[in-house]
Amino acid sequence: MSATPVTPDPATGRYRIRGRDNQELELTLDTPDKGRYIVDELTDQDMNAKLPKSTEKAIRWFAAFAVYERNQSGERGKEASVSYTFPVQLQEKQEFWVAYGGNAYDKTDEVRRTGQVRMSEGDPATGHYP
Repeated sequence: MSATPVTPDPATGRYRIRGRDNQELELTLDTPDKGRYIVDELTDQDMNAKLPKSTEKAIRWFAAFAVYERNQSGERGKEASVSYTFPVQLQEKQEFWVAYGGNAYDKTDEVRRTGQVRMSEGDPATGHYP
C-alpha cells in the first residue's frame, strides 16, 4: 500500500501533498472541522490506479490524494464529499488536469482565472501538459 496519512500544518490547517519531481500541492479543506476528515497522499500503485486508461495528451501526472470521512472508531470511512481548494501556478502554455472516476478533466481555465482549483471529489490525481 502506498497511501500515507497527511497531518495538517498546525499554523495554516493546510495539507501538503508531495508529488513526483519535487512538485507538491497545498490542500485546504473548506470546513472548520478538519478533525472529521483523513487526508492520504497517494503514490505508486495507489496513484496509478486513479489515472485514466488513456488521454488525448501526454499528461504528466505528479500528485494524488484521497479525502475520507473519519468513522466513529477514528479510522477511514467513505470518501468525503467536502469542498477543498489548492493553488496552482502554470507556465504560459501549460495546462492543468485532474483525474477521477477513470476520466481526465482540464482545469486550465479555472486555474488561469482564479489561481486555484476547487473540487469536492474525494480522490483525484493531478497533472500538467506539457
